[in-house]
Amino acid sequence: MKFLHTILKEEKKWFALLFIITMMLYGNTINNGFTIDDHYVTLNATVKKGISAAPEIFKSFYAENENNNYFEYRPLVKITFALEHTLFKGSPKASHLINILLYWLALILLYKFLKQIVSADALELACTILLFAVLPLHTEVVASLKNRDILLCFIFTFLSFLHLNKAISYEKRKYLFWAYLFSVLAFLSKIEALPFILIIPIVLIKNHGFNLKKQWITYLVLPLGFVSYQIIRYTALDGGTDHHPFYNFERPEELQYDYLFRLSVGLNCLGFYILKLVVPAKLACYYGLYTIPLGISHYFLVGVITASVSLFVFFKFLKKPEQLWIGLILFILPISLYLQVAEPVPGIVGDRFTFFSSVGYSIIITQIFKKVFVFLRSKKLISESGLVLMTITILGIYSWQTINRNSEWNNNLTLYKSDVKKWPNSIKLNILYANEIIENITKKTGLIKSEAVSEHVELAYNHMLKANQLDSTYYNSLNTLAYIDLSFYNQPQRAINWLHKAQRFDTINYEIPLNLCLAFVRLNKPDSVKKYYAKTVKLNPVIKPKLDQVVKSLN
Repeated sequence: MKFLHTILKEEKKWFALLFIITMMLYGNTINNGFTIDDHYVTLNATVKKGISAAPEIFKSFYAENENNNYFEYRPLVKITFALEHTLFKGSPKASHLINILLYWLALILLYKFLKQIVSADALELACTILLFAVLPLHTEVVASLKNRDILLCFIFTFLSFLHLNKAISYEKRKYLFWAYLFSVLAFLSKIEALPFILIIPIVLIKNHGFNLKKQWITYLVLPLGFVSYQIIRYTALDGGTDHHPFYNFERPEELQYDYLFRLSVGLNCLGFYILKLVVPAKLACYYGLYTIPLGISHYFLVGVITASVSLFVFFKFLKKPEQLWIGLILFILPISLYLQVAEPVPGIVGDRFTFFSSVGYSIIITQIFKKVFVFLRSKKLISESGLVLMTITILGIYSWQTINRNSEWNNNLTLYKSDVKKWPNSIKLNILYANEIIENITKKTGLIKSEAVSEHVELAYNHMLKANQLDSTYYNSLNTLAYIDLSFYNQPQRAINWLHKAQRFDTINYEIPLNLCLAFVRLNKPDSVKKYYAKTVKLNPVIKPKLDQVVKSLN
C-alpha cells in the first residue's frame, strides 16, 4: 500500500512501474512470429516497399485477399509497418516489441485520462489501471500485429480527449487543433473511436459543467475529425467502397434483416463479453457460428441482467454522475459497436472487441470492489491486508492467463491447434488449422517432423471434414479436401466430387478449376483438362506459365 502511494506521487516512477509490468506480461510475445491475417497488413507487396510507399498506402484499403475482396481503410497502421520494413526489414520481433511499447503508452494515457475524470485516491486509481493492464482478453490486441489498429486508435483517441480537456481548463484554442489532429489520426487507425463522439462531451461536461457558449466547439472536434476522415477516405480511394462478402458461419444471414433475432444475438454477445472479462477462459482468435448460442442461453440471461442493471444505474445517477456511472458509459458505448445490433460483425464475437470497453469495465469492477470492501470492513469481516492479498491474487491469476495465452500466439500452428481444441465446432478454426498443417507440410517449414507427415495429413483431412459437416456450402473446405486427395492420397475421382460441389458455391475462385484440371490430367481425360485449363487461365491469367509446366510434368 505504502509502496503504491510512494510510486504514484512521482509519475515517472509510476510510468516505469507500468513499463516493467507491461514487459512482464507481454515480453514473451517478442519471439512470436506472424499469425492470423498479419500477412495482409505486414507482408503485402506495398508495405514491403517501405516508408517510400506511404502515398500508395494512403490510396489503398487496409487489406486485400486473394479473391480481390477489400477490407476497411486504416492507412496509418500500414504506414507504421512500412516504416518497420525500412528500419528493421519487416522483422516480427521488432513489430512485436513496438506493439508492447504501444500498449505501455496506452496505459500511460489511460492513467492520465482516469486521473482527470475519476476522483479516486492513489490506490483506487492504481487498481483500475492494473486491472485493465492484466486483462487476458487484451492478448489478441497486443500479440496479434494486425490488431495494432486498435492500439493506435486508442492512443490517439485519448490524446484527443486530453487536449480537449486542456482547451477548456486553460481556455487556449491551440489545444483544439491538436485534439482535432489526434481525432483524425484515431479514425485513420480504426473506426472504433466513433463512440467517443458521445463519450468525450459527457466526460467534459462532468469535469467542467455545461457551458454551451464557451464549450460548443470542443464538442464538435471529434465529429469534425470523423468528417475529415471520411473526406480523406473518399478522396484517396476515389469513392471506392469495401468489398467483402461474408459467409454464413462468419455472419448469419438472419442478422441482415431480422431485427428481433439481432437483439437476441446482441444480448448473447453482451453476456459473452461480461463472462469472458470476469472469467477469461477458452480464449480464441476466432469464434463464429456454432460456438456462441444465438437464442436463449446462459449468455443471453447474463446479457439481460447486465442490460437491466445498466439502465437502472444510468437513470439513477443521470443528474449526479458518479464514478460507477462514468464507468458504465465507458463500457456500454464502445461495446455497442460489437453487439450485432447496429451492424452485424463477422465472427459474431471477438476478444479484441472488448479493448476500449474494458476501460469502463475496470472502473466498474474497482468501484464495486471498493463498495464491497467498505461494507465488509464496517462489519469487521475483512482487514486491509486481506484486501491487498485478494487484489494481488486476482491480478496474479489474470497475469498468468495473459502470459500463457501469449505463448499460444507463437505461430499459426500453435494458435489454431490450441483454439480448435477449445471450440471444436468453430468452422473457421477447423479450416484454418487444416490449411496451416498442409501449408507447413508443403513448404517444409520444420514445424512438422517428416516422420509425422502422414499423421498430420490425416489430422488436416479430419478437421476439413468436420468443417464440411458443419457447413457444406463453404468452397474452401471442399477445395482443400480435393487438394489433399490429389496431393497425398492419389484419389483424383474423389477430389473431382469435392470440386464439383465447390463449384456450386464459388464460381470466381481459380483454385477450383485449377484442381479440376489437375485431377483430369491424372485420369487422362484431355477434353476435361482443356476445359478447366481454359477456365483457370481466364480467372487468373498470371498462373498460365506455371500451370503449363505442371500439366506437362503430369503428362
